[in-house]
Amino acid sequence: MPPMVRLRGRQLGIRGWAALLGALSVVAAYGFAAVYTQPLASGESSLQWVPGQPPVSNYPLVTFNYVDGGLVTLVLGLDNHAVVGITVTGIETSSSDSHALVNVMEARPAVFADPGGCCTLNVDETWSARDFRPINLNPGQAGAVAVHLQMTNCEYNSGGQFVIIDSIKVHYSVLGFPHDQSAAVGPLWFKSPDSCPRSGPARPA
Repeated sequence: MPPMVRLRGRQLGIRGWAALLGALSVVAAYGFAAVYTQPLASGESSLQWVPGQPPVSNYPLVTFNYVDGGLVTLVLGLDNHAVVGITVTGIETSSSDSHALVNVMEARPAVFADPGGCCTLNVDETWSARDFRPINLNPGQAGAVAVHLQMTNCEYNSGGQFVIIDSIKVHYSVLGFPHDQSAAVGPLWFKSPDSCPRSGPARPA
């Protein structure tokens, strides 16, 4: 019969229990940050609008007159106020069957003409990316995304109405957990012309 080997368990002293509870507290805090907090805050932002169609007033209260098919580029700053790093994974865009007067079309991580500044966008480098590359933000770090807003669908909207864009929904993850959060913008006002609604979509020029 082989000899028996007894293993003695080591009891934790006060210091051991304190260290264990401290470690569990840290894990719990990180878990809370990952699941329950909303760490994103809107940072410094800027606008680029349709050539020849300046807004009626200046940012942050901007009113655009409708230009069919016109694009407005919003450069949205995002600040990470969490105690852990986050990864911005994209922007919520409008559905393909949307009849809204203004739609969120696409977004890319913003590339600035001056890497150390904000917010003059390097248009070519920003939109040359084929898709949205995730942005990793450490605690206290800021990043920015460029968002295309397009004016369209005059045939589905009444004339003389105002559409307000006051937030953009951002997709991000914390410790691998996916989240959505609305980031405040503007507000941006878009005014439809009296000629709306027209009988059908605008013809290509």
